[in-house]
Amino acid sequence: MAGCTNGPETPIDAPDERAFELPTYEEMYAGAERRIRTRDRLWAASVTSLRYVDAEGERRRDQGEGHFQMQRPGSLAVFIGKLGETYLILGSDTSRYWWIELLDERRAYVGDTEQARISSVEAIGVPVLPGDLLLALDMERWPEPGSERVLDVAWSTLATLDRSRTAAVTFEESGRQRRVHVDVVSLDPLAVELVDESGEVFAFSSLSQHGRVLNRIGAAVEPRIPMRAEIDLPSADARLELSLSRAAMDPRKPRPVVFDFETLLERFRVETLRRIGPQAIQASRDPARDDL
Repeated sequence: MAGCTNGPETPIDAPDERAFELPTYEEMYAGAERRIRTRDRLWAASVTSLRYVDAEGERRRDQGEGHFQMQRPGSLAVFIGKLGETYLILGSDTSRYWWIELLDERRAYVGDTEQARISSVEAIGVPVLPGDLLLALDMERWPEPGSERVLDVAWSTLATLDRSRTAAVTFEESGRQRRVHVDVVSLDPLAVELVDESGEVFAFSSLSQHGRVLNRIGAAVEPRIPMRAEIDLPSADARLELSLSRAAMDPRKPRPVVFDFETLLERFRVETLRRIGPQAIQASRDPARDDL
């Protein structure tokens, strides 16, 4: 609440307290399209910090450098390592997601994207599912104006943001909701909430340090993206911090191999493979190149 010395207190989100008008969904959608539609691929150097509970129930803290790579539709590869050695990989293609650990034991978990839920996160210890990560980074396209998936457009009520200039847009996303909080002047995303079917927020991201993506593909547009993300996942007792640099759209990057699960198993000599579901499948892999 904002106090007034000469009269009663007025809520900060009262209309007369705002210097800006609430944009229409069409206006915010146009801003999102400039950021997202033209970016069907992305490569960036990354620094990732993780706090999570692994498959054995042990609390883990890991931090490393690597690369963040995505390509539509649905492909993601986050490589985490130190001194040139990869030790964690979070990835997906159009139908599967995976979590590869290259620590004391080289093991991988793989599951069906359509069946992925928070229970899978808890079962395998992965801090965040790839599809949820892309949503939390606001890297997936918004529904078109007029779509029934658009549920609400309102002023943001998040206390951590400047509510006098932040709008909130809520979408339906396959059994859950995505709420994007947007600066009404720059139209940059500032935060994202992912809400489950029970109404609980299972992922919250704070997005900052927005910067332009170098465009080497030829289009005139150089979209802006958040170069810094802090993502909390309360139900999984996990937190992910991601910093991007040298972000680019490049016809040579990402290479298809980074989204090829079977090739990753071979190249990183994964010893144990577990499929998320009723059966755990053991598999031995031959040594191969480390040239990703």
